[in-house]
Amino acid sequence: MNKTTNLEVKHPEFATRIKHAMKMANYSMAELARCSGISYEMIRRYTEGYAMPKVEGLSLLAKSLGVTPAWLQFGEELDLKILPIGSSIGVLEEYLDFKKYIEIKRFDVNLSAGAGNSIWIARESSDDPIVFRRRWFKRHRYNPDLLKGIYVRGDSMEPELHNGDTVIINTNDTEILDGEIYAIVFKNKLYIKKLRQSEDGILIISKNPEYPPMKVTEDTLNQFIVLGKKIWRGG
Repeated sequence: MNKTTNLEVKHPEFATRIKHAMKMANYSMAELARCSGISYEMIRRYTEGYAMPKVEGLSLLAKSLGVTPAWLQFGEELDLKILPIGSSIGVLEEYLDFKKYIEIKRFDVNLSAGAGNSIWIARESSDDPIVFRRRWFKRHRYNPDLLKGIYVRGDSMEPELHNGDTVIINTNDTEILDGEIYAIVFKNKLYIKKLRQSEDGILIISKNPEYPPMKVTEDTLNQFIVLGKKIWRGG
């Protein structure tokens, strides 16, 4: 039974902001609790608007979510044009301090030369660039020069990935781990799929059950290449 059923929702706007920041950071309540050191029960109360943290707790939450305490508490500081998206990610509108942020470019993949010679082609700057705080790269030990954004096409990975989503690929991570999602080229076509190794090959798996798995065998291995592992998605 929910212990807070009879409590009054006193902080609905704060609840909306923290849930938005959690969604953009891809954090569950349990993950935010673990990262911030605040109990799961208190995180739940915050997301339902029954409570609001004091200064210390607000600072811990903001740091974990990659937003400012002022924005989390009041919705202010939006004059910087950096909205809270991703664990340490922001959306650029008019101003960005590139001493603190790095943009990850979006790319297309040219397959005309064959799978073994696929070429990343940078797209022109868009109105919604992907921008992460520099400390995010340091924390995850990512080299920003090796991260590339690409668009998801089609519905084969729904509900995990939707048509038009952007995923970030770490081109320095091509070792296959079962169950992880990778950008791959197979038979001269680009896919973003889950991979799993089997005794007689590599399974290329879609989340949507309408798309049957494909298999990379010894005979087709020369038509298969892993471009990089997915490390982030954004709708």
